[in-house]
Amino acid sequence: DTTAPIGGTVNLSSSFLIPLGYNNLGTTWGSDDFVRLRILNSTTVGVRVYGVAEPNDNVSWEVVDMDGAFVQRGVTGLNGTGSIVINLTTPVDMSTSFLTATYAGDGTAIQANAILIKGELLNSTAIRFSRNSSVGAMDISWEVVQLPGGSRSQRFVTSFTNTETNKSVTVDHINASKGGAFSSTGPSAGLSWGSTDF
Repeated sequence: DTTAPIGGTVNLSSSFLIPLGYNNLGTTWGSDDFVRLRILNSTTVGVRVYGVAEPNDNVSWEVVDMDGAFVQRGVTGLNGTGSIVINLTTPVDMSTSFLTATYAGDGTAIQANAILIKGELLNSTAIRFSRNSSVGAMDISWEVVQLPGGSRSQRFVTSFTNTETNKSVTVDHINASKGGAFSSTGPSAGLSWGSTDF
């Protein structure tokens, strides 16, 4: 574990973290190929990998402090289980809310179905993390962000066949100058970042 300064002071109740990417210089699949990020306090982000990171590994992230936003956050794990449901402390408006998460994983579980997870905002009071295997430990940090009035959120789960390599998804009309897309789980690195079958 290590920490990094945010570079200012943020309001914890209205700030959220956006993971941008993780550059890993290793040559084998292992426990340092995934990084968990979380806002620890108003000035600091915590960074965690399982095992030991390679020299010069680096992770990119941003912290957004948005007036009028409401953020709930927590840390959970998947250890010997395939999924977990977490109840939120405060119900959120599904039409203006989204989930983001990052995670670190135990490198002893090297198969993709054990180390890759999916996050979902199930309803106004619960989120779920799931994978297709129960092998190995996962350490997950999550945030549910409810955007201020005038904003809206759309959620999708996209499936691929074994012959598809990309897919376009139709969304309801958005203002492209104000909209953006987020994945519910943060990026991985190393061999998992586009250089293997998964």
